Amino acid sequence: MDAETAFGGVTLAGNELRVREGSLGDKGRTKRTAFKDEKQARSAASTLIAKLGKQGFTERKL
Repeated sequence: MDAETAFGGVTLAGNELRVREGSLGDKGRTKRTAFKDEKQARSAASTLIAKLGKQGFTERKL
């Protein structure tokens, strides 16, 4: 993904991690991953957010 032409979103819902990504101008796609517990889901989200930050994405709270 290129931060200038793409978007990504990370959402936690209990033990489920939802990742939304796509190119600007399209509706994107959502991938859901269930973890054993909320702690594992938070850890995966933090890792993914750090990775996206290195790719040029900025974090924005909604």
